Amino acid sequence: MEGCGNKVSCRNLFKKLQILPLTSQYMLSILMFVIQNRNLFLTNNENHNLDTRQSNILYRPQANLTIYQKGAYYSGIKFLNNLPLEIKNVAANPPPQKKNFFLNCSEKISTHLLILHN
Repeated sequence: MEGCGNKVSCRNLFKKLQILPLTSQYMLSILMFVIQNRNLFLTNNENHNLDTRQSNILYRPQANLTIYQKGAYYSGIKFLNNLPLEIKNVAANPPPQKKNFFLNCSEKISTHLLILHN
């Protein structure tokens, strides 16, 4: 890739080339699924109609099975709820030009994920 040997760690190369690690790429794809299919998810406010501090985050249904908790639906809710508020606000209010919105949103999320892995 950059002329490095087999046993050299890729972490610094990924930072230099601004490539997300595999786990971050997985998180980004799950988050984009949640943002694009927002109509499949409920907020806490839609679920119980109480005005609380947590009313605008996505409602996480009760799940007893580990296989459900590791699925895209449940994981996407956890990932989106853990994002900073400014990124959640961008994801919640898509502008009319969807193509630019998804590019902008994925750039903000990937930047946040790169910061987390540094």
